[in-house]
Amino acid sequence: MSYQNQWKTISEDQAARFTKFKDRRCRVDKDVVRTDRREEFYSGEDNPNVDTLRNILLAYTFYNFDLGYCQGMSDLLSPLLFVMRNEADAFWCFVALMKRMERNFHRDQTGMHEQLTMLRQLIYRLEPNLHNYFFDRS
Repeated sequence: MSYQNQWKTISEDQAARFTKFKDRRCRVDKDVVRTDRREEFYSGEDNPNVDTLRNILLAYTFYNFDLGYCQGMSDLLSPLLFVMRNEADAFWCFVALMKRMERNFHRDQTGMHEQLTMLRQLIYRLEPNLHNYFFDRS
């Protein structure tokens, strides 16, 4: 996996000067230890599956450097890795999933706002009383 080689070859000295990578690695490290830890596949200390999850997420930060890593991505990757049990296959499935989900992770949150607007419209059409309860300001 060539993207994995990119982040694995960064020395600590280089990382100290490469703040985007350093910040992203820190966020990934914090999130992967919280991902599905009650699931046996990810439980316990020094779990190789948690390491694989981390490897894929760090590789993705180089694959899509403009987006990088955002909280919640580990929750999307976790079931893929669990089902596929293969690092390379899970990486490429995650890449494909992120192509569809990427807008939800942009800083301006346009994708998330669009989805919430569609949900609001759906609630309005299917359950007008619930819509009025949530959104009627009068």
